[in-house]
Amino acid sequence: MNLTVLKSLIREVIEHVFDESKYSKVMNTMTGQRPKIQTVGLITAENPMGSKLSNSQNQFLNKKLKEFLSTHKISYYRIQGKYGNKENPFLLLNIQKDFLIKLGNVFNQESVIFGTIKNENVPNKFEYEFIQNNNVITKTDKIVRDNNTQNRNDY
Repeated sequence: MNLTVLKSLIREVIEHVFDESKYSKVMNTMTGQRPKIQTVGLITAENPMGSKLSNSQNQFLNKKLKEFLSTHKISYYRIQGKYGNKENPFLLLNIQKDFLIKLGNVFNQESVIFGTIKNENVPNKFEYEFIQNNNVITKTDKIVRDNNTQNRNDY
């Protein structure tokens, strides 16, 4: 085995461990297992008002959102999702509901998702609100994370 192959294998292992670690942190956050996180928000700047844009346009818009979040010191994770089209949303930590809705409006988003701790004595502590056009459409405490998640229309 030469040095190039070895470096490549090490890189793959590091990337895999990082992905698993990030996945665990995201899932622990979304299931209320991180006590310092009381609210979360899901938002992207991609595909404004559900209209599919090119990859370069979506990257530009998400870059603007990322800059906004950094400027305002809002902590987040980058995740993957689907809302009609595959997207790359941000999972915002400890965000206020009103601020999340305004942010969705600024970035011309049809909807955002807001989660808040509902009861510290209940597993799956977060309750999620699907907010469309500034109105709560539905609430749930369920998180879809089975093997068929990627095959769903929205996840």
